[in-house]
Amino acid sequence: MKYLYYKITITIILIITIYHSFSQNNLSMYNMTLPQQKYYNPALCTTYTFYISIPTLSYINVAFSNRLSFDDILHKRDYDDSLEINLSDIISKLKKNNLLSFDYHHELISAGFRIKKNIFNFNITEHASVRFNYPQDLIKLLNGNAQFYNNNTPADISNLKINAVHYRDYSIGYTRIINNKLIAGISLKYLNGGENIWVEKNKILLQIEDTAITATTNYKINSSIPEEFDTKHFINSKNVGFAFDIGAQYKINSKISVAASFIDIGSIKWKENAKNFSSNNTFTFKGVDFNDIFGPESQTNNNNTNIDNNSTFNNYFDSIANTFNPVETKESYKAPIPKKIYISSSYIFNDKNTISIMLRNEFVNNITVPSMTLQYIHNFGKIFALTSSYSIYNRNANNIGLGYVLNLGAFQFYTITDNILPLITSINKTKYLNIAFGFNLSFKSKESKDKLSI
Repeated sequence: MKYLYYKITITIILIITIYHSFSQNNLSMYNMTLPQQKYYNPALCTTYTFYISIPTLSYINVAFSNRLSFDDILHKRDYDDSLEINLSDIISKLKKNNLLSFDYHHELISAGFRIKKNIFNFNITEHASVRFNYPQDLIKLLNGNAQFYNNNTPADISNLKINAVHYRDYSIGYTRIINNKLIAGISLKYLNGGENIWVEKNKILLQIEDTAITATTNYKINSSIPEEFDTKHFINSKNVGFAFDIGAQYKINSKISVAASFIDIGSIKWKENAKNFSSNNTFTFKGVDFNDIFGPESQTNNNNTNIDNNSTFNNYFDSIANTFNPVETKESYKAPIPKKIYISSSYIFNDKNTISIMLRNEFVNNITVPSMTLQYIHNFGKIFALTSSYSIYNRNANNIGLGYVLNLGAFQFYTITDNILPLITSINKTKYLNIAFGFNLSFKSKESKDKLSI
């Protein structure tokens, strides 16, 4: 149990840290001419004869999203400046199931080159992500159980799930320009796991009635967290997995192109420091007879059988504890990493102006998280490109993005965000934040008939 409490504490600290943080979720990067396009679709990065990253500086991407903003949770009272939490107001802003997410992606090293119609690349990238699903019923219970009293529908907090993972991927990629219309690409990844907390399944129901409260649990929580962290953690880690990305781009005519990709299709087998906590129980609590508490330590029932009141009282709490307390095991487990699908279409007005639409869907914790981005890109010659975008992500539609790519010879700088509004208004009202920036050394290929350009 001490280990479980340690895991829960770590999880809570993670969530609190994420919520107050600045916060591979940058939607506007998808159509920008950068080597990092390959992380969104391995068929897109065909512009360069050769590129190499500046170690640890070429790609840093941080993103955060929540159904609630900071001001939704804490706001000033009308009659003074004190902050308060209004649970009824929070409940009204939640859906049945809600998502809090955090992503951190850091490219350690990357390089790629092109030989005729073939493009090869490799990279080593650090990833950390948290997907925390929380049901509306959980907040309703914190606000009191009156709404569940004598209700045929129990309080359901089964969708309380988390998938928190830190891993490093070593990938090699290959892209083929098949003809002047079609390009296809694939990336194969070797995954080395660092830490993980994963709720594999969760069912917790509370039925509240006049004469009894019935609690039903059926959950399994897996974790792999090292006792100590050191520089050799990844090198010697036995937490190993594999994944792949696959994508294609098709040029319908000289103006219109479409593309699609499947990203991070894979999982990690967690062996080191693996622990599992599971429970599958039902307990009905019908109240406690006060005689069991305040009566004599023992008494005789109608059958002249001696009853130990202390034992009876303890049995109540043992039954409650057994319902929620898990059974601990130490078995390896396989946990998925968040999968994504991208579908996009672009229209090229001329060499300077392009518009695009991109649809994205993420699959995590047995739910889907859709998003959409409309984007405009303007090229100021070959040196500077500016983009603006509008995105809907995690049921939040107030996202206006801006970004640039600056090419000074072989030196390429970029900064892109999906939501610039927090810098203009207030970060306390923000539900979605992200930024990606970096610095590459890149050498573009000459224009050719077999090359698709977006």
